[in-house]
Amino acid sequence: MQKNKLSFILISILLLVIGCEETTHVDVSEDVQVADQALEDVFEALYSTDPESVEDIDFTSANELYNEALSQNPDDPGANFGAGMTGLLIVTQDSEFNQALEDWSEYVDEEDFLIQTGLLQNGHFTNACIVLFAKSPTRFIPQS
Repeated sequence: MQKNKLSFILISILLLVIGCEETTHVDVSEDVQVADQALEDVFEALYSTDPESVEDIDFTSANELYNEALSQNPDDPGANFGAGMTGLLIVTQDSEFNQALEDWSEYVDEEDFLIQTGLLQNGHFTNACIVLFAKSPTRFIPQS
């Protein structure tokens, strides 16, 4: 029994050592700088021109450069941030995404939300609303 435990422990350690390979990451700082410059160029073009719609702005080249850097070094913070940010910018350019947001906003009314949650009654904010949202709530709550 003792021999089986020892064998199990040795095999487990061996598998852990074999399964853990050292990964070396390539320095992608220059690639990230190129991607940063591509993103900056997009923002400069955006500033100097007046695009007719968000679909006219193209973040794909910068996103591809960031993703290329990520493929070489998935732990690089600049590449991760850039890929995430440009990916988000690309999503917000999608006309279907923007239409979905517009459709959703038709169903969400701030005043209706406040009424439904009991924070607005008869056109006046309730004490609960003031407690939740005021800087100095005790000033607005009637003291008995």
